[in-house]
Amino acid sequence: MFSTLAISFLTALGAAYFYLNASGEIIRILALLIVTICALIDLVIAPWPIQFVILIIILFWPRNLSLPSNRRIDL
Repeated sequence: MFSTLAISFLTALGAAYFYLNASGEIIRILALLIVTICALIDLVIAPWPIQFVILIIILFWPRNLSLPSNRRIDL
C-alpha cells in the first residue's frame, strides 16, 4: 500500500512541476487534472492517521469569506 501511495504522490509532484513550468494551456489543464486525481487517490488509500490529520487541517484552517470593504452590493 505504501508503494502505491508513494507512486501516486510522485506522479502528482511531477504533474505539478509540469503545471508550473508549461506554457501551453492544454498541458497545464491536463497536469492540473492529474494532480487532482492523484490527490483524491492519495486521500482514499492513505492510512487513517494521515486522513485524520488532513481533516483537522481542513477544519481549523482560517477562512476569509467576507467581501472586501470597498465593494458594495446594490440591489
